[in-house]
Formats: sequence, structure tokens, C-alpha cells
Amino acid sequence: MKLINKIKNIPKRLAKVLTKRQSNIHKAINYEISSLTIYEKLLYLVFYYFVSFIILYIFYKSFAFSLIMSLLVASLLMPFKQKNELLKRKKNLRVQFQDLLSALDVAMRSGENINTAFKSALDSLLLIYNEKADIIIEVKQILSWLSNNIPLKDALANFAERSNIVEITNFSAVINVIEGKSDKSGDVIKQTQRLISETIEVELEIDTIISDKKNEQTIMLILPVIIVATMNFLGNGFMDALHTTIIGRVVATLALIIFACAYIISTKITNIRV
Repeated sequence: MKLINKIKNIPKRLAKVLTKRQSNIHKAINYEISSLTIYEKLLYLVFYYFVSFIILYIFYKSFAFSLIMSLLVASLLMPFKQKNELLKRKKNLRVQFQDLLSALDVAMRSGENINTAFKSALDSLLLIYNEKADIIIEVKQILSWLSNNIPLKDALANFAERSNIVEITNFSAVINVIEGKSDKSGDVIKQTQRLISETIEVELEIDTIISDKKNEQTIMLILPVIIVATMNFLGNGFMDALHTTIIGRVVATLALIIFACAYIISTKITNIRV
């Protein structure tokens, strides 16, 4: 009778396992969605609104127009901010992934297999990062999958798909090929870590080289606004034509469009990826 009851309970147990797996997948981080909280988004929106209002008022000298258009400009700037946050988060994750590979390499050199090495790697990473770091969350996610008898290659494939980072995708593809078929996992991890380290070092060198150019970019973007504001304040009516005539409004609008285009182009030029 007990045996029959156990057999009857098998579907329920399987359902619980599947539900737990689905829950773990559901909680996984989506790196294509901004991690900014509502409070942070509101702060950035208010900041962009006031900056936009000041610039528009300097160029148009119209309180009502600046008040209304600032809302539009601020709402248009928010997607760019969110995109930059996503890029910054992925860049940090690449560096963290490099540290994970280093920790895995050390663990596997001490004789651990690749699955148990993730547990040792987590302990090592916790000495560097806090519990909320993306790599800590991801390693815990992988360990959770492994504890549910989900293959490592599937866990890494899920991580690679969500992160959409080339190095993680390549590492996942290699593990998918060699898992259970080769004893050279340690060599693969070491080689992957070396390649990622070289890439990151090159990017850091490029950032150092162009850092002065980025500072010049910031100054050149702020300078026209300061010049126009100074001429408005000290010009004794010299800039009235800019604010009161149709031609002046057109010139002001064209200047702001050129100003915005220059910012976009300069940002793309200085955003170099290896």
C-alpha cells in the first residue's frame, strides 16, 4: 500500500521540481531591461528636466515654451540614460566574469571538477563582491540549477542568452562541447580567462588614451551654453534679435539641433569597443 502511495505521489514530486526550476528561471536577471528603480528614474527625469529647462530658456527666453518643451526633452533623454546603464552593467559583468574564471581555475587546479569548482568560486567571489553583485547572483543561480540536476551547459547557455556578452557566449559554447567528453575543462577556462583579460586590458588602455578627449568633449558641449548665457546677461540687448524675431528663433533651433547632433556623434566616436 505504501509503495502504491509513493508511486501515486511521483507526479506531484515531479511537478514540484518543475515548478522550482521554472521559479529559478523566472527569477533570472534580464540584462536587456534597465535595472534603474522607479525612484532613480524619477531623479534622472527631474535632473534632465531642470537642465533642459535652463538650456531652452537661455536660447529662447520663453518661460512657457521652456517649461513645456523640457518635459519632451527629458522624456527623450531617459531611453539614452537607460541604454548607457545597460552598457555599463554589461561592462562590469564582463570584468566580474573574468574574476569568476580566475576563481574556477584556482579551484580546478586543486583537483575539483568543474561543477564543484563553482561552489569554491562563489566563496572566493564573496571576498571581492557583495551579495547583490550580478556575478554572485548568477553563480548562485548556476548552483541552484546544478542542485536540481540540470546540466551545467544548460545553466551557462541560459546565462549567455540573457547577458548577450560575447565572452560568456563563447565560454558556454565550449562547455557545451566538452562537458562529459573531455578532461581539459581547466585548460579551456584558463585560455578563456586569458583572452578576456587581454580584451579588457586593451579597452582600459583605450579609455585612458581618449579620457582627455572625453573631457574636451564635455567642455565643448557646455561652452556654447555658457557663452550664450553670458551674452544674454551682459550684452545690453545684443541678443534680443535671437529671442524676438522669427529668424532668431530659427537660428536658435538650428543651433540646438547641431548641439544635439554633435553630442551624439562625439559619444559614438569615443565609445570604442574591442
